[in-house]
Amino acid sequence: MSEIIIPKAFKDLFNPEYRYKCYWGGRGGAKSESFGRASLILTSSQPTRFLCTREIQNSIKDSVYKLLVDLIDGYGLWGYRILRDAITHKNGSEYLFKGLYNNIQSIKSLQDIDRCWVEEAQTISKQSLDILLPTIRAKDSEIWFSFNRLEEDDAIWTELCEEPDSKTLVKKVNWNDNPFFPEVLDNERLRCLKFRPDDYQTIWEGEPEKQAGGLVVKNFTDDNIKPIAYQRDMDLHITCDFNVDPMCWILAHKTADKVFFFDEIVLENTTTYKTIEEFHSRYAGHEGKIIINGDASGDNRSVQSEYANYAQMRNRLSALGYRDIELRLRHFNPRIKSRIAAWNNKVVDLKGNRCILIDPKCKWLIHNCKKLKYKEGSSEVDVPTSNQIKNAKGSDKMKLKALEHPFDAASYLVEYYYPVKFEHSETIQEKPQGISPYNFDHILNKRG
Repeated sequence: MSEIIIPKAFKDLFNPEYRYKCYWGGRGGAKSESFGRASLILTSSQPTRFLCTREIQNSIKDSVYKLLVDLIDGYGLWGYRILRDAITHKNGSEYLFKGLYNNIQSIKSLQDIDRCWVEEAQTISKQSLDILLPTIRAKDSEIWFSFNRLEEDDAIWTELCEEPDSKTLVKKVNWNDNPFFPEVLDNERLRCLKFRPDDYQTIWEGEPEKQAGGLVVKNFTDDNIKPIAYQRDMDLHITCDFNVDPMCWILAHKTADKVFFFDEIVLENTTTYKTIEEFHSRYAGHEGKIIINGDASGDNRSVQSEYANYAQMRNRLSALGYRDIELRLRHFNPRIKSRIAAWNNKVVDLKGNRCILIDPKCKWLIHNCKKLKYKEGSSEVDVPTSNQIKNAKGSDKMKLKALEHPFDAASYLVEYYYPVKFEHSETIQEKPQGISPYNFDHILNKRG
């Protein structure tokens, strides 16, 4: 059994003076590893009931369960029992893993929690904080928060960290506070500084994004615009935004790490049925699979439910002769900040690779990448009002109407396959599904 060592920056995790311990900063600061190691020191030395939580946990895979199991195995720690959704120790210690969102009663029912670790605390809502803090009330109990700041008004920051009391520790920890910071990560840090300088302060120095008045899509250049060759026998992704005016569907091929947007269908004052007919007029006889991504709920101005929209797509496409059709949707839509983060993570990656490529014919998607902004003085996306659209003249009207919806449609696909794990500003690479075994260089149309 190896000795467990944590960086000095985390020594106050063992300081009983503080009930709330908030560690924040950029990538490479060893926050998750150090929290995990500190928790194992506690649970292996004395009976400790440890709740590991986060805002959204759809399954045990979303938690720190695997990190703890890997640390237990790596250190050769004895006495732990690895269960399907919990970890116990022979001395009576126990790890529990639960999400906060839509889980009020389960959280409120928890008793005798000695320590609580909230990972990715920048995503936690004020409502969840209001429920969690009084729930953890055992004698000498503590709540640990690890996070990267996303925005200046993140709930964890405004509620606990901005003006901390004597029972609250707020400590910034970055890559240069990590004595075990590896060379491979330092190379990534330097590549980020070179290729994505706008993101460097957020990813590596832990500073919240300065969004007010700035562009939503960062680091987008003409290098992201390339002629894309449609492939008749490859998987064809239709990713949808069901706004009624305009309706926006973006068409793409994808690989394990790149998305190739080769066409868009942007129609004014239309219906799902008419949009299907437009798709068929362009791609009748497609031989590969049709994969439908997009808005999990549908636009609330539509007279159709989300189920009806996608059911109509599947049924009509089947009737038109498309035999291999699959829906891949979230159970609920991710927050727009999650979609924006996933998109920007793919515009150019930390190695300088352009992983989102858009054909010039996708003029409205490109328009969004170049023009979509945040409202001045806020982190809210600036979209035109109905009066602004109504009063616009000529081509300016469509420029306003098509601002946001094509980006929404395309970003649903990107977030579904390449979601960002905010704690590390990294992409979670799921096992690719439905990807043909090609050399994908041929997707880029060399004619351009």
